[in-house]
Amino acid sequence: MLISFSLQNWMSFRDETEFSMKAGREKQHQERLASIPAYDLKLLPVSAVYGGNASGKSNFVKALEFCKELVCGDDFKPDISIPVSPFRLDKNISEPSCFSFTLLGDNDVVYEYTFSTSSECVLKETLVLSGTKPGDDVTIYRCVNDTFSFDGISPGEIERVTYLAEGTRRNQLFLTNSVSQRIKNEDLLAVPNWFSPRITSCSWTRIFSGVTKSGSRSVKVRDNPSCIPLPNSRMCGVTSRYAKVTSREEWAEFPIFHCMARLIHKESFSRFSSARASRICNQKSKKHEFKKAIR
Repeated sequence: MLISFSLQNWMSFRDETEFSMKAGREKQHQERLASIPAYDLKLLPVSAVYGGNASGKSNFVKALEFCKELVCGDDFKPDISIPVSPFRLDKNISEPSCFSFTLLGDNDVVYEYTFSTSSECVLKETLVLSGTKPGDDVTIYRCVNDTFSFDGISPGEIERVTYLAEGTRRNQLFLTNSVSQRIKNEDLLAVPNWFSPRITSCSWTRIFSGVTKSGSRSVKVRDNPSCIPLPNSRMCGVTSRYAKVTSREEWAEFPIFHCMARLIHKESFSRFSSARASRICNQKSKKHEFKKAIR
């Protein structure tokens, strides 16, 4: 479960920016919050990123995609550059990009994972196990400029993780190398196990990439690997494009970070031109006629 995510020197984000799922002081709907009593935390079940055009929404999503690729992927050969995209409107563009995740692992332990990277190499990487009381935090490992320290590793595993550290490439995270070498340490596996199944980015262009402007092609939402189908759900999309769905079972709901609107939940919508549908939606006097037409 994601608690917070921060990034710095990434695309349009020059300064450190934090996205937090921690609940505020609002007392309404407290029963809907996810509670972690051991850490005295209450988290929001859902959150949204919204803003004007070119305000950084897509760049925020790309940061999550980049982190997932770097943590879970093992495709970076020694001679391949890290595809990092730093802020380019500053005088010094050689500064590293920094990312930090605070998350709840499957073992009900809170971890803080931080790394800084340039296009050539990973400069800093830290994994901290958060204690339930102030001052109880334990640094599992820390790497700064290829110098490792393992304060939170048991004596029986020191030799193994030291060997893994020596074999970690400069353009590779130590955590990624540990997983590829099938290490069994619960703390080292907690972060990759969270990244792999839980970060899924969906955008309008990726989901409906097969729909033409004329609406002549049909779309099967559940066949798209970017979608996460949920039972008894509705569809999020936009009304300015056609989508002919062959059966109601193919409708699904999926997380969209930067695109929210509504798509008519009927096959018969394809019979309307987008211009006519827009006119009917904008005329309050014809709302009833429009609802009756699509039933």
